[in-house]
Amino acid sequence: MIPETLCAETPGSAMHSIFSLDLGYLGTGLKNNGWGLGFSYETEVMRYLAFKGGLSHMTLNPTDLNMIVITVGAQLEAHFYPFGRGLDWLYVGAGSGTDFIIYKNDSGPGGRQRDFLATVIGKVGWKQNFFGYVMADMFVGYKFPINKATIDFSNAITRHGLEYGIKLRLNLPVIAKRIFKRRVKAKPEPAEPLPPEDGSPRLGSD
Repeated sequence: MIPETLCAETPGSAMHSIFSLDLGYLGTGLKNNGWGLGFSYETEVMRYLAFKGGLSHMTLNPTDLNMIVITVGAQLEAHFYPFGRGLDWLYVGAGSGTDFIIYKNDSGPGGRQRDFLATVIGKVGWKQNFFGYVMADMFVGYKFPINKATIDFSNAITRHGLEYGIKLRLNLPVIAKRIFKRRVKAKPEPAEPLPPEDGSPRLGSD
């Protein structure tokens, strides 16, 4: 299952940079008696071309393993947008990712206390912007593992293999700005006092 994301987008007529918070790592952490957090930033470096980088961290305490599993991941991708509409519509991406895994117990699996995983990533997708508030990212891709961890649990949580789904990206700054503007407009301004009809000075005036 591909998680939904919460994103912040640079304002403008077209999307040229997106910051996204990936809730999928938090879900994986909660399922394994822990927590997690991931985020990514994508920016258009020139027309048709964008770079995307991401970081993630999880601290897990799986019930079937007598250890604490700590992961730190990094990912870098290049996305090609053939229509030249910023970060919208069809894109083709490629990149690589790494995951550093630490096992907190006396010996670790097979006597090891650390693992290092590397992957090569390929994907194709379609991003659709809806009124500057929401972006739908529909994609299919594959993570080719260069090497694997010593235990299957670590291979599973790092999401190797085929992945596909839809990520919904909410443009939170624009939504908050519009809501704030509406509240300001709805608040009535205090009326200025009217001068006396006969032109005499008001009480308390010089």
